[in-house]
Order: sequence, then structure tokens, then C-alpha cells
Amino acid sequence: MLIGRERELRPVATLLEEARRGRSGTLVLVGEAGVGKTALLGEARRLAPDMRLLAATGVESESELPFAGLHELLRPLLELLPRLAASQSRALAAALALEEGQPDTLAVGAGTLSLLVEAAEEAPVLIVLDDAHWLDRASAEALAFAARRLAGEELAVLAALRPGIATPFEAFPRLELGPLATEDARRLLALRDELVPVADESRVLAAAAGNPLVLLELPLDLARDLPAATPPEERLRRAFTQRVESLPAPARLGLLLAAAEPDPGPVRRAAAALGLGDPLRPAEAAGLVRLGPGELAFRHPVLRSLVYADASPGDRRAAHRAL
Repeated sequence: MLIGRERELRPVATLLEEARRGRSGTLVLVGEAGVGKTALLGEARRLAPDMRLLAATGVESESELPFAGLHELLRPLLELLPRLAASQSRALAAALALEEGQPDTLAVGAGTLSLLVEAAEEAPVLIVLDDAHWLDRASAEALAFAARRLAGEELAVLAALRPGIATPFEAFPRLELGPLATEDARRLLALRDELVPVADESRVLAAAAGNPLVLLELPLDLARDLPAATPPEERLRRAFTQRVESLPAPARLGLLLAAAEPDPGPVRRAAAALGLGDPLRPAEAAGLVRLGPGELAFRHPVLRSLVYADASPGDRRAAHRAL
């Protein structure tokens, strides 16, 4: 359930309805970390059970890896590659590391467009790009190239990014997400796992400054001491850091491996090679990650980025070597 985002949800619902009618569109959600972009993307998914979902999430550790984002997004469509023109199929195959070769930028963009159009011929398509500011440049440019050329397809593109970061998605319609209104923030506060005493409500509301994720995650003891001028990202860092630092050292290293590599297979192999056993179980017990067959998901994308950003350069290098 989204609280306080009825206004923002309307253009998202309109985008989906227009796509169902064969009028493609792109909408970019812009807002600070924790303001609710991921939640709004999740609501869009819920509103589109009839649409084929293609999703990718930008990961800071892969932002310099060409076509990493495109690989995540297009992997479910690889069986459609033979339908493309040979030059586009070859370029995409090279970009996605299916074949050797140097991918041509124009052919990759055109191939991405053609592949998405082919998918939309079979069923309406919803493309969801979370943390698009961390997509590698090659992927972002190919996707923006394709999105600009969509017109009469049953296809909607939703991207979420933070403000102040230049990306190839600048030209598309934008929807700004600001802080929650006070009454909406108070309603959300009532949903916290940790009960907030009435005497502390005003202090937590002031510390969160309308940021939904901070409202839900900031420990009470930190809320009592947080200066009013604390930037939003620092509020989030403090909200999660206490829980991360309370984990045993092997679990913290396991979290760093997971932050550096979204695929759970390499993470588990690297952990075994380092003699860590099953280091993510304590993080799962603390509610920081969700584990399952073939699944490794952080509680929130912001947590992944904070774990990676807060690690020392030496620890990051060690994690990448192990992976």
C-alpha cells in the first residue's frame, strides 16, 4: 500500500493504460534516495499483471561494466534474437557476451529497439529501470535510443533516478517525488515494525523530514540525536549502518560480496572460497536481505549502495577478486 502518493500514481497508471492502447511512452521518476521511487515502481508492477515485465536495476559496482544493465533487461528475450536483422542480432549478441566481437553502438541501439518491438507484438510490455543513474553508460544510451523511437507499440518504460546526475534519460517526461506531507508521514510511521512511543513521534517525523524509507528504518535512539540539517543520504546511512555494524565480520563481508555482485551463485561460491560458510544468514535474520532459491535481494536498493559505498577500497578490491 502506497501512502501519500496518490498524485504521483495517476500519471503512472495513465502511462500503463496508454501502452495497452498501443501508445508507447516513457516516464522518469526523480527523487532523493529513500523518497519512494522503488515503491512507486513496485506499484506499477502490481497494476500491470497483464503486461510482460522486463526489469533492470542499476548497481554501482557494475556502472563501469559496458552493457551489464542491458544484459539483465534483455536476457528473457534472447529467444527472439533470430527474428532481428542479422547486423542487429550480431551486435546485440556481442554486447551481451553471447558471441565475440566489437558491438557497434548504433546497431546495439537499433537491435534493442527491434527486440522490444518484437516482444510487444506478443504481449504488452512494461520496462522498469530502478536506480537508472547507476546503469552503465552503454546500456543507458541503448535504452534511451530505443525509448525515443517507440511510438505505436504496446510498451511502457518507467525509469527511476536521483536528481543532479546526468543520464541519457534527461529528454523524457519527468515526475518529481518530494517528501511526504506531515499527515501522510504520520500514517506511514504507524506501520513501522518498531513501535514509536507517542512522546517520540514528533522527533522521528522531524528527523525523517518526509523521507518514507527513513521514517520506516531510522532507529529511535538516532532519531533523538539527529541534527535537523542532516542530508537525506546521511539519514539513510545512519538508519542502516547501525544494523550492518552489529553483524559479525563474516556476515559484513558477505553483504559486501552481495553488494558487488547481484547474482547469488557467484556470491555463494566466493563466500565458500573465503571460508565464510553461509555468511548471509545473520543478515537475513536482521531483515537486511531476502534469500531464496536463486534469489538474493537487499531490503532496499539503497542498502546495497550504502554497503558498497561504505566499504574501504581495499575491501572492495578483495571482494571483486573473490568474485
